[in-house]
Amino acid sequence: MRLKKSNNYLLFENIRPALPEFGENLLVYPILNKHLHFITPLEKKTINVISFIKHPVFWVFKGDSLIDSGTMKRSPTFRNLIDFASSQYGVVKMFEKGKDIEYFFPGDFGVYINSAGKELIDNYVSLGKSFKLFDLNTMVSKIPGEKQKHLNMAND
Repeated sequence: MRLKKSNNYLLFENIRPALPEFGENLLVYPILNKHLHFITPLEKKTINVISFIKHPVFWVFKGDSLIDSGTMKRSPTFRNLIDFASSQYGVVKMFEKGKDIEYFFPGDFGVYINSAGKELIDNYVSLGKSFKLFDLNTMVSKIPGEKQKHLNMAND
């Protein structure tokens, strides 16, 4: 609520200033899917959290890639994508067929790693969904200095 009142986003650099009474002793960790089974709800009530997702969303389309999502999420390239999305006040989400199509907004990015992923994005564009295309292989470079040049091209 403090972040919301001060119009700040839920980013690491905003959390400590919002909770000054804890000082430097405040540790912040994300809640991941693997933690969810340890969390007990007060009420058994379905909450549609996806409708509250922060935009722009960098939807990752794996296409027919044999790389599983877990391996991809642990890669340095994916970490670079998360950092870039955060700098754009957005989030990264692996695209799930049948679930996520309703939550696309104009200005969201379709991130692809191969031609099958790009083809899937193109199919959604032909159905009237609007994406900015984002080639993960060329836009998120591993070379320092090159990274920003490629990322700036994504904004054009």
